[in-house]
Amino acid sequence: MVIRFVISLALMAFALPAMAAEVILSRESRGVAIYIKMPFEDVPVLFGQPVEGLLNYDGATSFADLSRGTFDQAEALAQDVKFTINGQDAPFAAMSMMIHPEDNPVPFHDPLDALMAISVCGVPLPETPPANEDLVWIGGWYAPGTTDVTELTITFPDTGRDAMGVSLASFLARSGSARSTLSVEDGGTIRVEVPQGFARVLFGN
Repeated sequence: MVIRFVISLALMAFALPAMAAEVILSRESRGVAIYIKMPFEDVPVLFGQPVEGLLNYDGATSFADLSRGTFDQAEALAQDVKFTINGQDAPFAAMSMMIHPEDNPVPFHDPLDALMAISVCGVPLPETPPANEDLVWIGGWYAPGTTDVTELTITFPDTGRDAMGVSLASFLARSGSARSTLSVEDGGTIRVEVPQGFARVLFGN
């Protein structure tokens, strides 16, 4: 089967913006999951919220804080993000978030990779807290009840940031996956259509 994409011509740039993220969308048995991966220091810039208890302003992060759970932080991060499914507000709630050393990356190619990445750190607790600039952050959100998705949107808040390059992998279709790259402006939207068994990335703006 052929997976097709339609991307706005405005997005067909040769280079993505410097700020970048990877996004995985997944249709689960009882709902829909969204996973986002990006440099840890850029997280407050994208979401407009601090990463309370994790992103320290002395330039380093304590991995020990992760053992207390990260649901509340992930939930607070997305409070100004608007999610819709099939044109209706979608009740996405945080699953978890995790940070990983940039020099010891975890796989992030499909929904199973993403679920594992937000669940465990995968490295020994470092004696010296690593610098924030050396960390990668991955967060996940889940909306129960809807599995037949024809359109999904994610609208980020205005934070004064530069345009963000997004590598998007959609596993929303029942018969395959679709991958693309796009640019999302400050306060912009990622919009994905899933018609008749194939995923179509419409645009980010």
